[in-house]
Amino acid sequence: MKHFTARVSGAADPDAPRRQHAYLGALSTLAEIELYYGRFLSKSMRRPVINFPVANAIINSPTPACLPDGIHIVSGGSLTIDARLAVRGYPLKGAARQKRAPRAIQDALITEVHTMEEKGSDVNLAAHLLNDAWKDAFDVTVCGI
Repeated sequence: MKHFTARVSGAADPDAPRRQHAYLGALSTLAEIELYYGRFLSKSMRRPVINFPVANAIINSPTPACLPDGIHIVSGGSLTIDARLAVRGYPLKGAARQKRAPRAIQDALITEVHTMEEKGSDVNLAAHLLNDAWKDAFDVTVCGI
C-alpha cells in the first residue's frame, strides 16, 4: 500500500509536526506501507475581502468614515508596529464584466493573505497510479483525505 503526503509545518499549529511525525512513524512500522512525500509551498496571494468597506464607501460606525483609494496606516490594538492597509477598487475584467458580478466583488477591498499549498503529492499519486496500472500491479485503488 502506498501513502502520499507532505510534512506539515508548525506555522498554524506548533504541535502539528510532532503529531504527524508520530503518525508517519507508526505507518512506517508496517512493512506493507510505502511512504511518498511531496512538500508544502508557502506563498502570499492577493484576494478580495468579503464584507469589508470598499474604496470611497461610507463605513457605518459611531463616527462614519470613508476610506479613499490608497495606502492607509493602521496602528494600535495588538499591533506593535504600524501596518499598511491598501484600499482600492476591484475592477471587473473580461467575461465577469459582461455578467455583472455582485458589487461586493466588483469593488472589494484587496488584501494579501498567507497560504500553504501542498505540492507534489497529487503528482506522485497520479504517476504511481498510472505506472502501477500499466504494470497490472493492483486490483483496486482507494483514495481518501
